[in-house]
Amino acid sequence: MYSHQKEYEKAAEYYNDALTKAEKLNSSPLLAQTKTNIGTIHSQRKEYKQALQAYTEANSFYTKSGQQTEIAVTYNNIANTYKHLNQNDKAIKKYKEAQKIFHNIDNKSQEAATLNNIGLLIQENGDINDALPYFLKAYKLCEATGEIHIRATISENIAAIYRSLEDHKQSLKYHTIYADLNDSLLKAQKEQLKNATEAKYQNKEKAKVIDEQKVKIERKSSFLTWSVIGIIVLICLALILYFFFKTTKNRANQLSHEKAFIELEKNELETILTEKEEILEKLQDRAVYKQETLPPHFSKLSKREVEVLILLGEGLSDNEMADKLFVSVTTIRTHLRRIYSKLLIKSRVEAVNIVHKFDISSLEA
Repeated sequence: MYSHQKEYEKAAEYYNDALTKAEKLNSSPLLAQTKTNIGTIHSQRKEYKQALQAYTEANSFYTKSGQQTEIAVTYNNIANTYKHLNQNDKAIKKYKEAQKIFHNIDNKSQEAATLNNIGLLIQENGDINDALPYFLKAYKLCEATGEIHIRATISENIAAIYRSLEDHKQSLKYHTIYADLNDSLLKAQKEQLKNATEAKYQNKEKAKVIDEQKVKIERKSSFLTWSVIGIIVLICLALILYFFFKTTKNRANQLSHEKAFIELEKNELETILTEKEEILEKLQDRAVYKQETLPPHFSKLSKREVEVLILLGEGLSDNEMADKLFVSVTTIRTHLRRIYSKLLIKSRVEAVNIVHKFDISSLEA
C-alpha cells in the first residue's frame, strides 16, 4: 500500500520488519518474497545497486524452494536493473535465462514479453539483424496466446526493424497489423470506457435508490423508535398511576386499621377506667371500714415504721424508700424486720396486702 502511494520510506520500514520475522521463521519462500519487495522499493527509488543485491538474494531463496515461475520473474527483475545500470550484455543474459524457464513451464505470455525485451536490447546495441528473430518468435507466441496489447507492441518493433532494413513490404505488413491491433485496442478501451461509464451510471442510480431506501428506512425506524418511546412512556405513566392508587388504597386501608385499633384501644381504656373507678369506689368503701376495724396490735408501730409501711404499699423499693426518708438502705431493712415482727407477718407481699386492706395512714396522727 505504501509502495503504491510512493511512501517508499514507510514501505521499506515495513518490509525490513517482515524480513526480520521471515529470518526467524527461516522460510525460504517468505524470505524470497520479502527480498523481492525490498528490491522493488530500491528500484523505485532508483537505488539500482541495492535493488540488484536484493533481487539476487531473492533469487537464491526461490532457487532453494524450487519456485520456477518466481525464479524467472526475478531474472527479469535483475535484467531490468542491469538495463538501468547500462549493462546491456548482463541484462540480455538474465533475460535469456528467464526466457528459457518460461519456455520450459509453457508460459507463452511471459516468454513473449521476455523475448521482446531481448530484441529491444540487441537493437539498442545496434545489432538489428540479430534482434529480428527474437521479435518474430515473440510475435508467434503472441498469436498463440491471443494477447493483443503485447502483440501490437511487438508488431510495431518488427515494422521498425524492417523499415531500417529497407524491407518496405514486410514493414508495411507489420505496420498494418500494428494499426489493426491498435484499432482493436482502442475499440476495446472505448468499450471498457463505455462499460465503465454505464457501470458508474448504474452504480450512481443504484446508490441513489439505496439512499432513498435508506432515508425511508431511517424515517420508518425513527417513527418506530418514537412509537416505542411513546408506548414506554404510556406504560410508565400507567405504572405510576397504578402504584399511586395502590399506595393510596393501602394507606387508606392502613388508616382504617389504625382507626379501628385506636377505637379498640379507646374501648379498652374506657373499660379499664370503669374498672378502676369501681375499684376506687370499693377502696373508698373499705377505707371507712378500715378506720373502724384497724387491729389493735398495729398501734405498736412507730411513726417511722408507719411511714415505711405506707411507702412499701405504694410499691417503692428499699433504695427508693431510703432516698425518700433520707436514711440508709440498712435502716429501711431494719424497720421492715420490725414491721414484720409487730404485724405477725413473714413477707413483703403480706405487708403490701395489709396496707391495701387497712387505713394505715391513721397511725401517723
